Amino acid sequence: MQPKNSGRRERIRFTVQGMRSVRCAEKIEASLLKMQGVKDASVNFTLKRGEIDFEEGTFSFHFFQKEMAETGFEIAFDKSEKNAKWSFPFEQFFYALLTGAPLFVSKGFESVFDQPLLTPAARLILATLMQLMFALPIYLRAIRSFRDGDPYKEFLASLAVFSAYFYSLFLWLTGYASPYYFEVSAGIVISLLLGRWLDKRCLERVSEVAAELADKLPKKTLVKIGNFFEEKDVSFLFPGDIVMIAPGEVIPTDGIVLEGASLVDESALTGEGERALKRSGDHVLGGTMALDGRLIIRSEKVGRDTVAGQLLNMVEKNLDTKAPVQLNVDRFLPYFIPIVLLIAFITLLYGLSAADGRSGALRAIAVLAVASPVAIVYGAPFVFLVASVLGAESGFVFRSAAVVEKTGRLNVVIFDKTGTLTLGEPRVVEIIPLSTLSEKEIISLAASLEMNASHPLSKAVLAKAREMNALRERADNPEFRPGAGLSGEIDACRYFLGSKLFASEAGHSIKEDENAREDKTKIYLFDDKQLLGTLVVEDPIRESSWHSLRQLKLLNIVPVMVTGDSQGVAEAIARRLDITTFFFDVLPQGKQEKVELYQKNGQKVGFVGDGINDSLAIADADVGFAMRSGSFALHESSDVTLFGNDLMSVGQAVDLSRNALSKIRQNHLFAAISTLIFIPLASFGILNPVAASLIMAISPAVVIANSLLLRRYAENIPKSGIRS
Repeated sequence: MQPKNSGRRERIRFTVQGMRSVRCAEKIEASLLKMQGVKDASVNFTLKRGEIDFEEGTFSFHFFQKEMAETGFEIAFDKSEKNAKWSFPFEQFFYALLTGAPLFVSKGFESVFDQPLLTPAARLILATLMQLMFALPIYLRAIRSFRDGDPYKEFLASLAVFSAYFYSLFLWLTGYASPYYFEVSAGIVISLLLGRWLDKRCLERVSEVAAELADKLPKKTLVKIGNFFEEKDVSFLFPGDIVMIAPGEVIPTDGIVLEGASLVDESALTGEGERALKRSGDHVLGGTMALDGRLIIRSEKVGRDTVAGQLLNMVEKNLDTKAPVQLNVDRFLPYFIPIVLLIAFITLLYGLSAADGRSGALRAIAVLAVASPVAIVYGAPFVFLVASVLGAESGFVFRSAAVVEKTGRLNVVIFDKTGTLTLGEPRVVEIIPLSTLSEKEIISLAASLEMNASHPLSKAVLAKAREMNALRERADNPEFRPGAGLSGEIDACRYFLGSKLFASEAGHSIKEDENAREDKTKIYLFDDKQLLGTLVVEDPIRESSWHSLRQLKLLNIVPVMVTGDSQGVAEAIARRLDITTFFFDVLPQGKQEKVELYQKNGQKVGFVGDGINDSLAIADADVGFAMRSGSFALHESSDVTLFGNDLMSVGQAVDLSRNALSKIRQNHLFAAISTLIFIPLASFGILNPVAASLIMAISPAVVIANSLLLRRYAENIPKSGIRS
């Protein structure tokens, strides 16, 4: 009997065993979305886990598990996510090594003393155990991968395992004397399991990063119910709930402080050790910690909608993406495998024609073993994996592996000025009367007009009026001139507030000294007859802007600034930041045009912005960087999100990406040279199957170890500059 639908939503996570490629993850995801009650579902192939969002009482766990089991996937539900079997590959490798060790010891003893420790029958029994316990799953994966049309990276190695075992079995059954090569098949199996274990170890680190972030959010918190605060599970928090945070507690939700004040440690999200003072009206982020004061917070975003949740989503989604360099390897494999099979077949035929069939068969087995493309396949994914983790730990997240590759090829980065190079928090620093009106009267009239607007400058004017106790009623009959200014009626008179161009078009002349070139914006208040006053507004430059621009220049990247401000303001800011190329009076669509201008000249362009008006340029750039302070829509269109709001992350992302590309080139060069050298050696009999299996084991380990060296590079990136 179907349970009654309660209308409540529930979210649960599960692990998946048996996936062989991203296609398998897509297949499971599609099956979930078709099931009754499921509202959303996602499956991550790399982390081997998924998530279901469903209506309580409508989803059948048992039916889903049964349906997936029929297609070869093992589903395990666990809300605590403690059942991830990261240790299973090591157990396989360890037991395979124990089973195969006597074979290797016997072979070594035989090579030294010309007398094996084990009889042929004992060696056959151990090799058969290896086949049944460890090689059989490898064969099945190879068969399924070809059935699914997805080239299996371990196909050649699995064929070498099969050939070495059954050829040795044939020799034993037909009465041939030793040597047999049971230990070759065992060695290749152990090598494959070692590679799989190292693979899981890297993925385990990624999972730990994600888990550390998820664990930053508390499981329970105090929520206001009626007139009292009661403990409640965080999973049942909703936007609008009032939450109380005591000193030393982690904030469970993104929200606004209603009462209290406290220093807040944001290092879990930003990667920086600085602490910010939060008080009434300030925004706080889930996953950060209140240090020395109590806070009453109104929840705005919960769960995966918080900044911490977005970061977690981006890290996990990144893992199932492929860069162009990986896709090139995927396109190469369908040609490489037949070529190696052809070489092995020709080697076998040559041996048979030379009346040395046994030698030909052994050489063919050695070719199959040494030509395994595992090292080539691992060359890029492991590097991207490490780079993604390092980025997340440093406060920026790549959307995909392709973005890591593209970021390393940038040679121009365009910065929006307001809110990016500057803090985006303008303030009125001076009021210049140009008539009989006092400073307080000027700011009062300006504030009355700005009450009808919502742009950053209006907030600065209102803040100044509030500071001077000069607020008055909102102006009537407002009219807006986009990009220029606005007007409204106050006490039956129409007043205007806006740019120099706006005032000039109204017939007012502005003296040169009133428009001196400086890094401040001027807003003019006037009526139909005269100029009444000038408001001087300053937007402080972000502290990290100087360091970031210097860093990019050291990386041979040209920094460019675009702004909607006047030429004077743009020149002053550019001069202070030592930017030689800048554009002023640029409208939102003009930012996109500047990106396209550089792209037409063959440049790889990055764009860094923080506002919704930057979204077109960010989407059009080769790599779009979005500040954390930007809107959710901006994050959706960006390639890299700077969760630390630190512009130093731009240069660090480029530097990290370039070093990642260097590691990939090293890995592919090593794999290519190894293949070109060892296949001929195996084909001519210089490299026997035992040595070939040893090389097959070492090659992937070398590639993985070289990829992990990227972490050593990252340890040398100081917060204030690039690599030492």
